[in-house]
Order: sequence, then C-alpha cells, then structure tokens
Amino acid sequence: MLLSVLCSTLRALWCLPWSNEHKEVFWKLLYDSLPTVGRMHLPRLCPCGLLSCAPVSGQPRNPPPRNDWQHVFWECRVALSVRAELERCCSVGAGLTRQHLLLMHPPPGVLLDVWRVVCLAAISAMWSCRAQPAPGVVPLDTVIMRAGAAVDCFWSLLHDFVRAGRYRQSWQRRLTAAHPFLRFEREDAPLTVHRPPSG
Repeated sequence: MLLSVLCSTLRALWCLPWSNEHKEVFWKLLYDSLPTVGRMHLPRLCPCGLLSCAPVSGQPRNPPPRNDWQHVFWECRVALSVRAELERCCSVGAGLTRQHLLLMHPPPGVLLDVWRVVCLAAISAMWSCRAQPAPGVVPLDTVIMRAGAAVDCFWSLLHDFVRAGRYRQSWQRRLTAAHPFLRFEREDAPLTVHRPPSG
C-alpha cells in the first residue's frame, strides 16, 4: 500500500510543471541516496545539538544512526523552523505529521497539487540550509541563522514556482484569496504567494 502511494506521488511530481532540480532532493530522500552523516559514515555532531554522531571515548567512532534523514528533515532545529512555518500557515497547530510532509498528504483546506509544491519547497529548503555537521563546536547563533535562512528559502522557492507561471487552469477556480501558500486574490488576478504576516 505504501509503495503504491509513493509510486503514485512520484508520477504526479514528475508531471508537476516545475524544474526537476526542485524535485531532486525528495527523490533522493525516498531512495536513501542523500549524503547524510549516517550514509557517509562520518563521526560528526549536528550543530543543532540534537543528533550526536561524535566518537565515543576509547572507540574509533560511534556508528552514525542510519535514519539520520529523519533528523535532517524532521528533528533538526532547521527542519523545525520550516515545519513551524508550515503549521502557522495552514492552521494545523502542532498537528503536522511526517505523513503530511514526507508522503505529501495535504492538511485540511490545502489543495493537493499546491501541497505537493509546498512539500518539495520545504524539503529542498531543509536540505540546502541544513546545519552542516562539523567536528568542532558550531555557535548556536549560526544554527539559528540557518533556521531563519531555511524559512526564507522555502518562500523563495514558492515565488520561483509562481514566476514559472505554469499551473493547472482549475487552480483559478479553487484557490481563493484565503488559500494557504498560493492563491488568486481575485478571479482576474495572477497566482501569488500567500505569506501571512508573522504574529
């Protein structure tokens, strides 16, 4: 069942009228081919402080967790900042799940095709702005800056999609002025990014 859902999602993504470079991170994530700490077998500590792959005293290295993709795309402070932005915009509170993001199941009130664009942008932003694991101590300020950069990167990618100007005609009837992330403010208006002001 899960494999069927993933195959269906991948087919839909490759038909999405957006440059494939924005789909590549998600594709590599599904095939476990991203160069994460665990995959590269590096003794590193994530600068966010929430994932340790540092060597244990008296041992050559502590084996990095194989599921560190979960850290990069869900638990790291950089990922948390993007997740918080998604939750803020689609009014799900802390109810955003891995299924929403990684299986691209849209929360209530978000059009499926739009949610796929949102997920691709979020996952790409988390990866490109991730806190790079390093042998030394990275100042927390750096991690906070990268977390903010990831949120900005997410919105920048949505603007990139809008600038491409390629979307289904049916969106014009379905994306009202109140629709999260992408919307048409009026029937005769162009597609725009809907970023609500920060509280």
